[in-house]
Amino acid sequence: MKIRILFYAALILMFIQSGCKPVMNVTRVSGTKAPSNKEGYYYALPRNYIKIDVVVNKTEQLKGPYAEFAEKYLGLTNVIKTNSTSYEINEMKLSTYTEPDPQQFYFVEMNKCSLKKSKAFEMALTEAGLMVGSDFENTNAVAENNSVSLVNDETVFPDIFKYYADFNLFEKVDTIIEKVNVDSVTVEKMTFKRSVVEKTPEQKAKNAADFIIKVKENRFNLISGFQEVNYDKETFKNMNEELEKMESEYRKLFTGISVTKKITYSFVYLPKAEKQNDSIGLFRFSKLKGVLDTTNGFGDVVNLKICKVANTDSLKSYVNRKAAISSKNHGLYYRISDYANITISDAKNESVNAKFLIPQFGVVTSIPANLSKTRYYETGALKQVGGK
Repeated sequence: MKIRILFYAALILMFIQSGCKPVMNVTRVSGTKAPSNKEGYYYALPRNYIKIDVVVNKTEQLKGPYAEFAEKYLGLTNVIKTNSTSYEINEMKLSTYTEPDPQQFYFVEMNKCSLKKSKAFEMALTEAGLMVGSDFENTNAVAENNSVSLVNDETVFPDIFKYYADFNLFEKVDTIIEKVNVDSVTVEKMTFKRSVVEKTPEQKAKNAADFIIKVKENRFNLISGFQEVNYDKETFKNMNEELEKMESEYRKLFTGISVTKKITYSFVYLPKAEKQNDSIGLFRFSKLKGVLDTTNGFGDVVNLKICKVANTDSLKSYVNRKAAISSKNHGLYYRISDYANITISDAKNESVNAKFLIPQFGVVTSIPANLSKTRYYETGALKQVGGK
């Protein structure tokens, strides 16, 4: 009789265990709420940052060392006569990147049946703990974007005025005549004194101009066939290019050179749910000084404006009323993001406009507690429910 009772008890226990349903309960992590003593894991919902990349062209005009002799020896008048620096905004780009929202961490509490069935609730997370999906077979983890603030302000110039040191010194020969009396006869004794001295700027300019004229003559002789040498096409091309390059480099000694560099500045702005319409000064811009801090007195202020589209406002009201009357277990929490219009503008009303999804402007809600297969976007929005 006891054996029969134990047999039926075992059957009932097997039936109960085989019929148990994996159920989870998800709660929001709060600093004031007591931690759960249940088994489970944590995940986070994302928030978006707005990244502004400003590409500035920095142009430096450098006076040639022989600029003042350009007209005298080469007849050039349109030359750079003073060193100067100017700045111009080349491009402004808007983008977003994601990180965990410190106000949106959740604990997934699982019952004993869920723990026994290892594949009852699977979840894919990014390295930072952002939820990607709860079905491994149909989920590809999304790599996180990193924001890097880069200011490239190199002061190294290319190899300019590289022929400036040429013809810098020359040999000076002085003739010294000394009168010597030998047996009442006056004899002039001539000696030569050689020395190396530095040329004056005008002497160097004249030598450089003479060299330019000589190179131009050589190019003319090459092109006109004066040398009567049958060069092959490749050799002729290389010789002509080298002569042209040499002439151009020497000409820079008179005309000067303009050097343009691209400098990239990055700014990061965090939209806040309580500031759905906001305007801030990003930086000041001056054509003479470039990108400056907003506290600087030079230049015009470049502003960032953000305005929520408010597509989810009615949904948010409904979800809040539903949450107030619901006492059941909660499944995974996710976000329905809202759009925001982003504008960058300056004093001349030159602007860049974009429209981005901002998760923190949207609504947070949850799926049913017994729903196991779901997929999510990078913004934390629900992408797919069910499926194989």
